[in-house]
This record gives sequence, structure tokens and C-alpha cells, in this order.
Amino acid sequence: MFDSATQFLGCTFDGSFEVEDCDGFGEVGTEGCSIGPRAREVFQAHQSPTPRLPVTSEQIRSTVRLALEKFQRGVGFKSLARANCKKGRIARSPICDRVWEALENFGVLESIRISGVPKGGVAIAEGKKGEAHNYLANAMLTGSLREAVEWLERELRVRAA
Repeated sequence: MFDSATQFLGCTFDGSFEVEDCDGFGEVGTEGCSIGPRAREVFQAHQSPTPRLPVTSEQIRSTVRLALEKFQRGVGFKSLARANCKKGRIARSPICDRVWEALENFGVLESIRISGVPKGGVAIAEGKKGEAHNYLANAMLTGSLREAVEWLERELRVRAA
């Protein structure tokens, strides 16, 4: 049982963890703690409707990586049914919807038709595959992908990690 008097002081939360049947977990304090992007998402999910832990640049970059990894197939990329975009680890991210929105708005992803799939799908735009490959290979943000991340940082009022 947790409440607003529960404080984690100088703790490190790295990786992901699950919170089950922990009443009041969203009220805990995290003073001086180091919280990685996956763990941050767990805290944010339980601090609804307004998370007290701000979104970080590291969290945005990590979620963008998760989105782009969904398209990887060997050294190339595959298309993805729109219904599958929010499945898996990325579904836990409180910024999942915003990341997909940014990637489409900045032309990194494009809508495509997929036979037999009513809502169609998305694919990495032909001219953006180099940017996606560079980011997945060595975390180098360029072009439209960099613009999408910078837009997310402004929109989500990011705090330095």
C-alpha cells in the first residue's frame, strides 16, 4: 500500500517493471532518483491523469526507436498494418500516440493501402529510409526524423534527462 507519504530517495529505477495491485502507487515521491525511460513510463502510467514525472528527451528517443524498430526486417524495412502500430512494448508508453503522430506529420512514415486490411497501414517513406536506418544503427538524428523529435520535445515540454 502506497500513499503520498511514500518517498523513494536516491533510488535507481532502470529497465521495466510491473506494478500490480499496488494501491496509491501513483502518489509516491521520487526525490533524487534516477529513472530510466521504461521505468519512467510505469510511474507516469500510474500518475494519471496528469503525470508528475515529466517526459524526457531520452524517453522520446527511446519511444521513437521502438516505433522504428517495428519496421525492421533484416537490413531493410517492412510495412506495418495500422492496427499493429500500438502493440507490444510501445503500447505501454504514455507518449505512444504522439510519437506516431509526429512520425506521420513530418513525413517519416506514410500511409499505405494493404489489401484485406480495412484501416490500411504505414511504411517508412521511401526518401526517409536512410534517416531511419542511421537512427537505428547509431542513434544519429537527421532531417525529418530530427524535426519530429524536436517537435515532440517542444510539444511535451521536455525536461533534460
